[in-house]
Amino acid sequence: MSLNTPAASPVRFWKGLRPALPATIFPPGWFLFCLRTWLSAVLALSTAFWLQLSSPGSAAVTVMILAQPLRGQVLSKAVYRLMGTMVGAFVALFLTACFNQDRAVFLGGVGLWLTLCTIVGTLEKDFRAYAAMLSGYTVAIVGISCIDNPGSIFDVTVNRVSAIVVGIAATAAVNDIFGSPTAWEKLASNLNRVANMVQRISRDAMAGHGIPDDMACAGLAGEIIALTSQVSFAKTELPDASVRLAGARSAMVALLEMLSCSRAIAAVLRKGEISGPVLNQIRSAFGDGTPVASPRQAVWDLEDLAREAHAEELDRGPTLDEAWLIERSMALLSDARWAADGIDAFENGKRARTQAPELKIDQHQDVIAALLAGLRTLTGFSVAAGLCIISDIPSTYTALSQVAVILTLAATTYNARGFGMGALIGTPLAIAVAAVLNFGILPHGADMPFLAMAIIPV
Repeated sequence: MSLNTPAASPVRFWKGLRPALPATIFPPGWFLFCLRTWLSAVLALSTAFWLQLSSPGSAAVTVMILAQPLRGQVLSKAVYRLMGTMVGAFVALFLTACFNQDRAVFLGGVGLWLTLCTIVGTLEKDFRAYAAMLSGYTVAIVGISCIDNPGSIFDVTVNRVSAIVVGIAATAAVNDIFGSPTAWEKLASNLNRVANMVQRISRDAMAGHGIPDDMACAGLAGEIIALTSQVSFAKTELPDASVRLAGARSAMVALLEMLSCSRAIAAVLRKGEISGPVLNQIRSAFGDGTPVASPRQAVWDLEDLAREAHAEELDRGPTLDEAWLIERSMALLSDARWAADGIDAFENGKRARTQAPELKIDQHQDVIAALLAGLRTLTGFSVAAGLCIISDIPSTYTALSQVAVILTLAATTYNARGFGMGALIGTPLAIAVAAVLNFGILPHGADMPFLAMAIIPV
């Protein structure tokens, strides 16, 4: 697999049909993304109807949830959606089997499970967080919907899991046939982009020019670390993922080290206590920053050059600052070699010639924030469940499952209040659109092609 692989013929065909609309409103790729999503939804609905599933709409909902611009994102989210659904379904069956005679205890168990899933989802990242939340509100969707008829929960669970599998299969098939953009190509592009930025900073640092301030360097380091998400997405696309992604991780570590070395070199040169001949020798050995074939030998050579320069000038060895500059300069060339070899290994699917040492990036998780998010979920669900029990209206339990969905998903956002306002606005709009479809459009046709055309605007 290569970055220069030509696009699949279906992609070129559909690109020719893309309407010409303002790029500021419709970003590149929007038409093919919407087309793939619509075709996946139609295929999922058709398959669910053919299999006579009791809830075919769940298959289409799965397609909508899995809709992502990159193939690796779709596959990664599909895997975690299936895992979260299976775990949630098992817990729903367990709670129903144990507490189906006591609604208050059953709802209490659901609330505690939602709280646990919220805490785990808040501490996790990417689609792992989504899987944790999904395993929480699946219990509410499956278990609460059968609260008045516990005997049907097994059938409901099987139908929901089946519909989700159908949605996943339809999405994967359409994305594969129509050649959706791949996550590994985007990762390769971003790796090369940040590598060029870091190399430019290293050359400027060695030349004594100004480099970005600490905040800008921290932002660039954050961009590099953020590529770990794209690494997890690309893992689902590549048959030789272990070899390629090892190179990508090595390159990321090397780029972070290059950024650190550049800042150290800039700081030493700002002090102005480096001998002119030594600095000239170091810059001569560094050259234009091209990775050296043997970093260790380059260090020895540069140390010899520094001693010779001082022997001619002051008859003494390098100062502490000069020794530090020598070490950081050669470390920079070593890191540049590791970065170049890592990117080459990732792009061409081979083991890296040289590899950076393993570096574990510590994650500083906010446990207190996670516990508070779990407490908010438990409080909100308990209040909603209490209102349902007091009202004693069976249909209110459907609303309770929606409350569980909104509470858990809101916990993964940075602005829970904004998410809540979005739900208050979006839910009535969704009901209005559903009403228009159900009462204004669908009564005029009953076959699958008509339904497929009706859901195009959505």
